[in-house]
Amino acid sequence: MHRMVLGDYIRSKRMINTEVLVGIYTNTKLYNKGLLQLAYIE
Repeated sequence: MHRMVLGDYIRSKRMINTEVLVGIYTNTKLYNKGLLQLAYIE
């Protein structure tokens, strides 16, 4: 019982970390795209 709870906790933690990484990656891509557009304007 205790081991299963720990496994679920680790699994959910890993999922959250993946979502955070994907979010950071997406935001970085959008940020870089914005910088490129700014560079083109100037």
